[in-house]
Amino acid sequence: MTQDWTFPLATNLISAMIFFFLGILSKNFLDIVRKKNPVHYFWNEGLKSSINIIIPSLSKNYDEFSLHTGHSDLKAFAITSSLLSSFHNNADEIKMIEARYVLDRLDENIVLIGGPITNEITGEIMSNFKIPFSFEGHVLIDNYNNKKYEPKLDENGKILEDYAFILKTKNPYNNKNTLIIIAGCYGYGTYSGAKALTDYDILRKIKRNGTFKSIGLIVKSHIINGIPQRPFLIDSFKLE
Repeated sequence: MTQDWTFPLATNLISAMIFFFLGILSKNFLDIVRKKNPVHYFWNEGLKSSINIIIPSLSKNYDEFSLHTGHSDLKAFAITSSLLSSFHNNADEIKMIEARYVLDRLDENIVLIGGPITNEITGEIMSNFKIPFSFEGHVLIDNYNNKKYEPKLDENGKILEDYAFILKTKNPYNNKNTLIIIAGCYGYGTYSGAKALTDYDILRKIKRNGTFKSIGLIVKSHIINGIPQRPFLIDSFKLE
């Protein structure tokens, strides 16, 4: 007796086509959801290709390194790189580079971790190009709105509140690429700035006013027992 394979074959083909189209639909749906996520949107806008995360140059001496760079800068890098790796198409294109080794890559997409005291590339850009932020020692100055933000310390010099600015704009070395700076008055501020860029609520508030192509942010965090708490947005403004 000859078995008729026509029906099961047709059924399998129809099932395969249904799953194929469902796969396409689900992928498109997930892409839409990701794009609506303000955290994903902030980091994807203008950062399609390779990304260089530039950290302060590390000292060969651990104690000196701890005093100079601080653990908060490294934590800020860890948060940023982990976030980028979670949705970037090619995690191999995300590079960590010490400031002293990055001179030949400054025209690429760059994310600067740390203020001008610890990261010499941040200092160079803040000195040589017109950006809406500066520092007087550890006091953050918002040149856009002519405001100052001074960290709060207790009588023993322990930091109780710290500020950071976040700048996203065109790379002054190559306008086709993007520059992001995350810089705190102290290391706690830098860490809090990185945390703010993973915060759905903070970035959702900003996204309501438009895109993230060129923007300045100021965030603040309370420090309790040496641990930065959840940052909150102080101000944000679009840049020309």
